[in-house]
Parts: sequence; structure tokens; C-alpha cells
Amino acid sequence: MKDLMSDELTAAVRMDKQVELRDHENEFPRKAISPLIVSPLAHWRRNWDIAMLLCIGYVMIVTPFELAFVELRPLRRQYANDGPNKRTGLFLANSTIGLLFMTDMYLNFVTAVYDGIWVTNHRDLAVRYLKSWFPIDFLSIVPMECIVEEGSFVRLIRLFRLAKLLKVLKSPRLIARMTKHIDVSTKMQTVFKYCAMLLVLIHWSACA
Repeated sequence: MKDLMSDELTAAVRMDKQVELRDHENEFPRKAISPLIVSPLAHWRRNWDIAMLLCIGYVMIVTPFELAFVELRPLRRQYANDGPNKRTGLFLANSTIGLLFMTDMYLNFVTAVYDGIWVTNHRDLAVRYLKSWFPIDFLSIVPMECIVEEGSFVRLIRLFRLAKLLKVLKSPRLIARMTKHIDVSTKMQTVFKYCAMLLVLIHWSACA
């Protein structure tokens, strides 16, 4: 009985949040602000968040593998034989993910924020982002292959590749933003979350 009441209460709260979110979307001052400001409730922006979540998943899987099994080399040695090699695919994939993360950084500078009222001023949005996720986002896109040189500091520089994993800290925020628009029960969300965490921990342990 208590579980039933809890589920009904959760559903009611979710419905209230969805109604509130739709009201905020209707109130978004699209015509009164710069066309360069992005609405966080736009359909394509939600799809972008899903894409960023997939990119973070890639980082969670590939970065520990790189640290454990892939030698860090300067960029000029990636193509030492003047052609594609066994590192080319991984290098291109990482470069693509880095470009997507850079695009996401730009979008964070111009995406409106709802904090009781809509914050749409360019300066206010920039200050908010610089004081919150910007340092983590910046560290996660530093291309170590482009700055590393041969020498005694290579092993130390390898540790900085762990900064990519800081992106994982943003995944709960993205998931919370997405679940506002997905009709999935709280119990199922919890099951999916802990299953994903278990698989990631097993993968990290295998790479350690």
C-alpha cells in the first residue's frame, strides 16, 4: 500500500514538474532577446544533451583503456610512417569527441538559464558558466598528444589525461535534464543508473 502511494506521489510530482516546464517554455522570451541566445527547452538542444551524454559514455570507456594500454606519443609520431597506422582511428575518434565538447562549451556560454526568471544576458551567462563547469570542461579537452614531448615528464603528463574523466561529473546533470522530458518511472531510472555504474566500475577495475 505504501509503495503504491509512493508511486502515485512520484507520478504526481513528475506531472507537476512537466506542467511547470511547459509553462516556462511558453514564457521563454524568445522575441525579446538576442537571436544568439539558445533556449534550453528547444528540441534540438535536448537532442544535443543526449549526444553529450553518449560522448561522456565514450570517455568513461575509452580513457581508462588508453591509460592502461596505449602509449602516449607526441602528435608528430602519430603518423611516423607517413600514413594511417593502428593509432589513427583512436586519434581521430578522440579528436572528434574533443570538437564536440568544444562546441558544447560554446553552447553553454549562450544557453539561457531559468533561475526563478530567465537569465538571457550574455555577460551573466558567461559569468555563471566560468564559475561552474568551465574549468572541468576546459581540462577535459586539452589535447595531450599535441603538447607532450619526449622526456622524463611523459609519465606525469599521462596522469593529466585523467582530467577527461571529470566530464563524468556532468552526467547526473544531463540525465536529470533529460528525465524531465522522458516518461520513465523513478524505479526504472534507479535500476538503469546502478547497472551502468556497475558496468563502468568493472571496466575501470579491469583497466587498473
